[in-house]
Formats: sequence, C-alpha cells, structure tokens
Amino acid sequence: MNRSTNLIFDLRLKSKNTSVSVDAVDVPQSFISRQFSRMSKARKNFLKTYGVSIPEDNIIVKNNKSIISSRVLNINSQNELKIFSVSAITPFNKNVTVAKISINSVDGKRILNQPFLKLKSSITDSQTLGNLKFKLVPTSIVKDSDGIVTGYNMDLVYKGVAQVLSNDNMKLDLIINSVNKTSPTKSIDKINLGASHIKTIGEERDIKIYGSAGTNFTFTATNEDNVSILGDLANSTVTTDTGLVLESITGVIPAKGFYTVNLIFPEIPTIRSTAVNGSMAASGAVKVIFDDLTDVKVGDQLFSTAIDGSKSIEVLELDPDGNNTNECNLSQKLTAADDTEVFFKTPTKYFINITTTDTLDSSLPTTHPMFTLNQFADPLLTIRVTTDSRLYSINSQAIPGSGVQAYDVYYAGRALEKNETLDKTLFPSKFNKSLVLDRTDSGSLSVVKTPNFESSIFFPDTTVRNSDWTNTDPLTNGGTRVSINHKAPVLSTADGVANNACTIDYVLNILEWGNEDVIMELDLDNIINV
Repeated sequence: MNRSTNLIFDLRLKSKNTSVSVDAVDVPQSFISRQFSRMSKARKNFLKTYGVSIPEDNIIVKNNKSIISSRVLNINSQNELKIFSVSAITPFNKNVTVAKISINSVDGKRILNQPFLKLKSSITDSQTLGNLKFKLVPTSIVKDSDGIVTGYNMDLVYKGVAQVLSNDNMKLDLIINSVNKTSPTKSIDKINLGASHIKTIGEERDIKIYGSAGTNFTFTATNEDNVSILGDLANSTVTTDTGLVLESITGVIPAKGFYTVNLIFPEIPTIRSTAVNGSMAASGAVKVIFDDLTDVKVGDQLFSTAIDGSKSIEVLELDPDGNNTNECNLSQKLTAADDTEVFFKTPTKYFINITTTDTLDSSLPTTHPMFTLNQFADPLLTIRVTTDSRLYSINSQAIPGSGVQAYDVYYAGRALEKNETLDKTLFPSKFNKSLVLDRTDSGSLSVVKTPNFESSIFFPDTTVRNSDWTNTDPLTNGGTRVSINHKAPVLSTADGVANNACTIDYVLNILEWGNEDVIMELDLDNIINV
C-alpha cells in the first residue's frame, strides 16, 4: 500500500467564460489482512481513528484525501488562466477518482460539447507516459429551461503504474468550448405524410411531425365531411375558424425531434346500399332504376355480387331522362335481376391540419386544409378494339346492326399501385390474348400492318410517336402504364375460303395503375382490310 504522495499534477483551463471548481475527494486503497479478524476490539477502534475501515472478507480500505490548491493568472483578461494543483496518494494500476470537477458557463454562454483533457509532461519515456491514464467521467449534465447545456459535473479518474512527482511537470489542460447562448426557435419543420393517396381498402400509416424539442402542436385529421378519424388517438378538441369543434391530438415534439401519429384510414366509404328496381337489367343495361339513389354522385362505383370482379362500373349520369331521381346511366352494362342488392362507394378525401403557437417552417403550406390525401375508387382498364365493318365478327360476338362494332376486355386494379406490389391471384399483370376475326360471307381479309404500341414510358422526351393504340400515355391518362406486344396478324382458311379469317395475338403487361378509368383503343380498320 502506498503511504506517500505519488501523484502531482496541474489542471489548467482558460476560465474567462466559465466558472470551474475542483474539489478534493477520498482516494481509497485496499489490501487483504487475514489477521484483522483476530484483532481485539480496542485495536480495531484504534485503527478506525486513522481512517481504516472495518473489513469485509478481510479487505481493509484506507482513504487518503487528495490535496488541491488553486491560483489564477492574467486575471480578468481574455487569456485568464486558472490552475489547480492536485496531489494524491493513489493505488497501483487501479482506476480511482482523484478530484471532482464542477463546470458552469457564465451568463449568456453555453457549453458546446463535453469537456476533455490534453496531457502535457516532461516525461520522455513513451511507455511510462502511455501507462498514465487520465479521463473525465460525467456524473451529471446541467441544462437551462430551454434544454441548453450550461454545465457538467465530472469525476477526474486516474490509473497509473508509476509515480508522477513535481519534477515530471505533469500538466492537464481542461478544454471547455463555451459559446454564446441563443435560445432555439421552437418550430414545426417538416411533416412526413407518406404517399399522397390512401389505398382503396384503407391503410394504417405513421405520420411524423418533425420539429425542435418542446415545440407545441395541435393535429387534426378529418374526412371530406369534416368528421374526425382520430378515434382513440384524440386527447383534446379544437375549434376551427368556422366554429366547428374537432377532435385533436395536442402534444409537444420530444427530444428525439419528431412525434409519430399512428393513423388508421378506413376503406373507401359506402354511400348507399340499395337494390335493382325492375327487370330492365335482366339481360344487361347501362340505364338502370334502383330503389334509392340518395347521396349517390357521378363517379361513384357500383358493386354487387352479380358483377364480375374484373369489372368496375361507375355512375356516369343521374336522372338521365329528367323524370326519375333513382335512375342513372352506368359506364358498363349491369346484368342483374329485380331486387338484386347493390351498393355504391364514393371516392373521398382526408384533410390533415397542424397548428402551433410556436413557429411553422416557411416550407410548410399555409392553406386550409394544410394537406389533402385522396382516396380514389379502383380504376378500370378497358382494352377495346373497334371496326366500322360489319363483314366480320370479333371473337364470335354478335355484330351490331349499325354503328361501330366494339369488343371490350376489362381489367380492375388498385389506384396508384404498381402491379408488382399486388396479390397476383387477384390482380395478375400479364395476359396472353387473341383477337379472332371471322368473315360472315365468302370474302377474304388482308393485313395492312402489325399493330404498333408506343407509350411515353419508353421515350425520355415523353413523346408518343406512332402508336395504333390510343390513351397510352401515363402522363395524360391518370398514371396507368402498360405495354402491349403484338405478333404479326395471321390469315387462315375458314369454311373452305382462303384468308377468310385472321388471328391477332398480343401480350398485355399491366405495370402500374393510375387514379382513373382508362380506355385504350385499337382501330382494326387501320390493321385489316376487307
């Protein structure tokens, strides 16, 4: 056990902008005494008067208080230097605290980062110097009411294997970076909402509000009818400028710099449940009467177990004849018997608003609502081929007596979804299709050209050049992206007549869905001659 001073050094710091105190501490040494248990009580009491602890497991601890003195150079100047001279009796090769340091900035200043030490000594033996370890261990951090660091309480810990005496000229520079204190501006800096649309089936989404710690905010989320969707998340209410009382989330930005709202958006709302009224749709009709169309709007979607799941039927016109408010025109034929149950769903919007009595960053919108999230109806892609001719049928369908002959194939998707993210059993993306054209007389068909498909997705200048298909540009069709690859039309003999039939094979790949119905049309009159 060391009995004499074996550590002497100076702790130095520039003290113009900080108040620093260094206090002495008890520096413990311990050793094993197997004879202590056999000592008399009087002997033990005698040793205790000299600072020797009552041992446990034969371990005796002796404390020697460090000694500290101080002086100041260049008082009240910019280069004011405070020096603490520290001496102590320390154990061999053990971490011990030799002083306690309290650091506090002066008024108007803050501590930029955690103070640290720089070692200087006249010891030239690098191995010896390398075995002398000094470190600062924070015991607490002092902050003001704004959370700004203004001070540290620290232990000065030493571990050494050699004596450090006055002739070793050991100096520790305590480096404290003190700068002017400015109160941070409390502000909401950014809102991360995720995608600008809500899935048709609804979704759960984390909305993150970013800002400086302690910034207050009030958050509301409503549907198009100004009904809150916060549910159990609400912890308060707020009154709007129009006098409407809404459920809200009132809170502050935590120290981590953002607040998360785990918001559940419902599926696209059902606006009306009703039934077919009459037999006009028994064999298929686009003009249909229902029991009740109250609240139904143009653009609403019609759903029913009677409707093929690949179809999407929309309301195009209400009360088309002006004599029945429960009648409407549909985008496609509805085939359904009297009293068939149907329901209408309507696209909607959700409004997100955030207010604060602190500051909103200038990059955030000042409109009301601040943010709008759209929930679109499921889009329908119609692949349509047409001809003015009534001399051949398309895939054996009945030829109309007049007008344009059209053949439609329908594909339903999810608004603004890439097909790769969808369930392929419900939403396949690749289709091998054939168009079979049969003459109704003994005449022949001839091929003008192989159909050409082009879209702006294939050209960096977004120009659709010579496509035989219409409405292929996702920049103008709501965002639907497809590709169609054709084989050359093949003529064949039918009913003993050469070239009496023609087959056009193609592969449709649906890449991404937009937010509206799309009809892509191929005019066969540009492809086939009769």
